[in-house]
Amino acid sequence: EVTAQTVQNVIRTLARPESYYREVTVTDIWGDGEADQGVTRAQVWVDGGWTMTRAVWPGGVIRCSIVGERSFWLWYEGGREVLQGQADEYSADLEGQRMPTYEDVLALEPESIADTGYVEREALPCIYVETAPNAQGDWERYWVSVDSGLLVCAERGREEQVLYRMTAYTVERPAPEGEAFALPDGTVLHTAGTSNPDPAPEAAPGR
Repeated sequence: EVTAQTVQNVIRTLARPESYYREVTVTDIWGDGEADQGVTRAQVWVDGGWTMTRAVWPGGVIRCSIVGERSFWLWYEGGREVLQGQADEYSADLEGQRMPTYEDVLALEPESIADTGYVEREALPCIYVETAPNAQGDWERYWVSVDSGLLVCAERGREEQVLYRMTAYTVERPAPEGEAFALPDGTVLHTAGTSNPDPAPEAAPGR
């Protein structure tokens, strides 16, 4: 049984795939019409501890990133300038995808959890978690796939209005073999389905 007291331990038992590809849609909502929404669509490849993301932002700007070996590389498509720095355990989820992390769910105070259960979301069996509104009326909802262990939907809102929605219902496992996690200059940091070709360079502040 999933309750406010047990749901975090249930989610801890799930394991994310080590290799997969999926597409993530993030919608920011500030009104009732389509003109009052900003949509970011991201392609995400995960393999062998590496994550590569290609995200098309509202307006058409394309932001790319690679995270692995405690480092991140960030650039905009069409340019060759690459920002490099140190990554932490949350970088792969947050960079480019703008999605909540497992830690957001696991860090919830049990008393803030208003509803839980096993539900279907787009025909996927999921563990559902909803928080009670805080003093400002803000709430959060999460759907975690029982099959893949991945967060497949998340919503945040205030009172009756949904302000943010992330969805990623389909997943390809494993990631396409041979997919190159490469920088704009052609440097390959990792190739899906193989071991790392060369040790990743040490991360350093700045470029």
